[in-house]
Amino acid sequence: MGLDERVGNHARERFARHVLTAAQESGLAQVWYDAAQFAIAYQRVAGERPAWLDLERPFLDFGDTTGAARQRRVLQLVVSMVNAPAPPEGWREVGARLRPVVQSASIALTAPVDGPTMLTRPALPYLSQYVVIDMPSGPLYVTREQVAGWGVDEADVFAQAWANLAETTPVHMALTPTARRPLRFIGADDPYFAARLLLPGRLAALAGWVSGRPVAFLPDRSTVILSPDNPDSLGRIFEVAATEFAEANWPLSPQGYTLDDNGSILPYVAPVGHPVAVRVRGAAALLSATEYATQARLLAARPDLIGPDAVLGAVNVVHTQDQSVRTVTSWSGDSRELLPTAEYLLVRAPGEDEVVIVPWRVATEALDLVPLDGLKPPRFRVRSQPTDETWSRLRPLELDSKPAYVPRHGDRGGA
Repeated sequence: MGLDERVGNHARERFARHVLTAAQESGLAQVWYDAAQFAIAYQRVAGERPAWLDLERPFLDFGDTTGAARQRRVLQLVVSMVNAPAPPEGWREVGARLRPVVQSASIALTAPVDGPTMLTRPALPYLSQYVVIDMPSGPLYVTREQVAGWGVDEADVFAQAWANLAETTPVHMALTPTARRPLRFIGADDPYFAARLLLPGRLAALAGWVSGRPVAFLPDRSTVILSPDNPDSLGRIFEVAATEFAEANWPLSPQGYTLDDNGSILPYVAPVGHPVAVRVRGAAALLSATEYATQARLLAARPDLIGPDAVLGAVNVVHTQDQSVRTVTSWSGDSRELLPTAEYLLVRAPGEDEVVIVPWRVATEALDLVPLDGLKPPRFRVRSQPTDETWSRLRPLELDSKPAYVPRHGDRGGA
């Protein structure tokens, strides 16, 4: 574990103890901290079913707040626990309060072990849609168990949430850019800001601020950076978005997004042969590596999902000799390893120093990979050791342009 990671873990524990102490002094019947889940459970009345407060989101949300300002926000958080009104229970009452949010696909793993399961479905690569109940104390994530109790289909819940958001989002967005460059729009107090851009016609409506097809960046949940589809100038915007994504308290994506011919949002694709393609691939690689690193950190506290001895592989961002950007993951031959998806798989021949790097598609065909149920993004277990025949199939298909950096055996580094 590196110094940065140790410091980060200490900061998380200090934050949890701070919230726990304030909650214990608030008059709640019982409060306890689950370090593995990074969550606090509490009972307002002794004997009632415990409610859970996931600390991941408030920890990221509070950012670098310190001293009296942090104390005030922690107390506000605890007051919201004590005094939060019960959410509506029936579909008729709850329907108008539903809203969609767009966040990391891994956020669903923050649910406590044996707790309810968040309602989620894909939005964009590595990003998912969630549904929340818009309450005065803050959004409450909808679970699949709640939907079953409402007696409606999950698709109906998503449809109602998006319809509610559309009613409060003018087609022309009514946004005013900040004075900061590149051109950007900020929704600091709007938890649904990123989701609004995914509503039909909203990104197209922002085209009036640029010339030509718009390209939007969502480095965090409250920021939209806007650029025209000009490959010659987009390289700088990709660089800015990557920096802001890496520094964000609540990062979303370093990728650019634009519109297809049907008006649907999709990741930006660079013109064939244009130098900006390196930036585009780099953004996709950074998002993949970051998301898998987040997933690995959360899965470490979920042996119920991956088993007690699982080894979580990482996605490495590498530069090949021809200056291309690629994602590579490695397999050491350990059957406990859970492999993420990458463009290439590095495999070391058993008992040899030979390293074979093959396209992921080839690896999935040659190796006996089994996906774990329910993980987004997916992870795979190698069910059996490669045979001599497998090695003979892999060697001729090796990547021609070797990465300038090749992960060492057992390396778990990210981007």
